Amino acid sequence: MAPTTEALVRSRTDLPVVDRLAIYHYAYRARLIDCLADDYPTVRHALGAAGFERLCATVIRLRPSRRPNLNFYGLALLEHCRDQRFEVPHHAFIRELAAFEWAMTEVFHAQAAPALSLDTLRRIPMERWNSVTFTPNATVRIIRSIYPVNAYVQAFREDLAPTIPKRAWSSTVIFRSGWHLSRMDLARPMDGLLDRLFAGQQLGVALDALPAGTEGPQVMRWFTEWVSGGLFATVSM
Repeated sequence: MAPTTEALVRSRTDLPVVDRLAIYHYAYRARLIDCLADDYPTVRHALGAAGFERLCATVIRLRPSRRPNLNFYGLALLEHCRDQRFEVPHHAFIRELAAFEWAMTEVFHAQAAPALSLDTLRRIPMERWNSVTFTPNATVRIIRSIYPVNAYVQAFREDLAPTIPKRAWSSTVIFRSGWHLSRMDLARPMDGLLDRLFAGQQLGVALDALPAGTEGPQVMRWFTEWVSGGLFATVSM
């Protein structure tokens, strides 16, 4: 016969062991919901407090925490939203919004490398520029979406009570300077160039793929913003 709960857990109070464990159970569940709300405040707004709590309850039941550190438990909610077997209100938008907010959490916890400086770039001989390659910093994520998720997040943070938007392509780079998170929307040419550079393409090849009519001074402004934001860790020639 298996031992009873009372036999396994010793009680030092008048409160029965099962009741003590119940308090811990519900307190820990509340703690997990708080952690998910910290990681996904905008998802909580989009679903409403009650809807978000129902989503969290499902996530906690199907994907319980297995680690003492809860910093990365929020990934469970994103994985659940990506799983097409489960019904989530406004599924497509919530999936995209959750991916965006989780990327911010990843960037916040990522181990930063020393960022490439503008002075380092200025020391590169002009004849070597076409062959240089860049290494992205670990504290950077490019998030592409079928919804304007960054605009929605910004509206929420400005207390504008945004509603679920219509579909529209968007790309945003999320990056960190020190412990400050920043978000920069990217037009399609910027998105394409940065994506090619992050993939390790030589600068000359990446620039050749830009749409006709893209002007040099415009590209230089992009680079200045990207380097100033710490998006690149190193440059190689």
